[in-house]
Amino acid sequence: MTDINGNNHALDIILAYGAMMLMFGALLIWAIFIRSFIRRQGLRPAFALFNWSPHIDYFKARKIAKRAGHIPWFIRLFEIMFGIALIMAIIFCIRIIIDFG
Repeated sequence: MTDINGNNHALDIILAYGAMMLMFGALLIWAIFIRSFIRRQGLRPAFALFNWSPHIDYFKARKIAKRAGHIPWFIRLFEIMFGIALIMAIIFCIRIIIDFG
């Protein structure tokens, strides 16, 4: 899929949808594992409908795990998925700015 100027939009689609799917996966890991991990430690997770609650809970769970001396697999998976999604979203935004800039 190229336009008149020869720009390849397939990469844009892959970046956009890939970032969305990875963000959705990170959100599922937060909802299923990280919130229950915080509850098991006797703390309250952040309000679920708050926009920044996955990040607040991530930092809370990371602090708990660091204190215990062991980082669980789901925290590492959340970090990896969210980090890759963020990088993909930034690359997509830069490509859009360059195309329309």
